[in-house]
Amino acid sequence: MLWVLLYGIVLMVMLTEPAIVHRAFGTEAFHLPIEYILPAALAVLFLPLWPGFMGLASLTLRAAHNGRAGKLALVLEMGSALASGTPAERRMAIKMLWLISYFTLLVVGWIFYAGMLGI
Repeated sequence: MLWVLLYGIVLMVMLTEPAIVHRAFGTEAFHLPIEYILPAALAVLFLPLWPGFMGLASLTLRAAHNGRAGKLALVLEMGSALASGTPAERRMAIKMLWLISYFTLLVVGWIFYAGMLGI
């Protein structure tokens, strides 16, 4: 659900301001209007976030099972999962680290790209 929500919000924001989209990506791509290409491109760009959201869900359930809540609880659970000897728990924590790093990369990349274009 988080992935669909993130995808929908970004798509809605980008398509409601076509002037910004046209400044960032031009008006056409592959001889089609950019509005036709953008949803597919965003889906491909956001697809690697899916495993990370699954790790986030698993860590949230594990923290709730242990009686913890909040962001600090997720950090503590991630630390204990990484220190654990169980491969499933380590994979869960690595997926969460993947989510954080890939999302940060996307945001920083967009900020630099938009800054270069003056958007």
